[in-house]
Amino acid sequence: MKLFSRSKKGKRAKKCVLVVDDEMFPRETMCHVLTECGFHALGADCCAEALRVMEKESPHLVLLDIQLPDEDGLTFLGQLKRKFPQVPVIMLTGLGYDESLMKTALQNGASGYVGKDAGRGSVMIAIDEALRKSRAAETGEEQEKKWKGTSGNSVFLCLSF
Repeated sequence: MKLFSRSKKGKRAKKCVLVVDDEMFPRETMCHVLTECGFHALGADCCAEALRVMEKESPHLVLLDIQLPDEDGLTFLGQLKRKFPQVPVIMLTGLGYDESLMKTALQNGASGYVGKDAGRGSVMIAIDEALRKSRAAETGEEQEKKWKGTSGNSVFLCLSF
């Protein structure tokens, strides 16, 4: 997975991931795991804070809890996709596997759907896939082919921590 992008000054910058979860422990744990895997991780505990972070930090990807205190995660997903259509959003849920909920999330623009209890591996693979698809959309199919050849290694290295 390419964890770095070029900043405006040409320096390498880490890929930024925003974790939106009202529960402090899962949010901080996810941010810690992402940091260990080479990402710049940011956290938000509600939709309003997530919007502020999105506008200020421009993350490359969002991990979004389905149940939030100020707004339903699926409703907020729609707002995010209208305002930031290029940013992949992976839905997180503590509700376990719910096929109907997963289909709704994917139909509303989510790039993936992962249970909070799924473990580091599933989350990192979902992030890798979403970032690859996002990059392919930005740079075209030829760049995707080049990037795909190197993208999987860091996910599996990260899984071995």
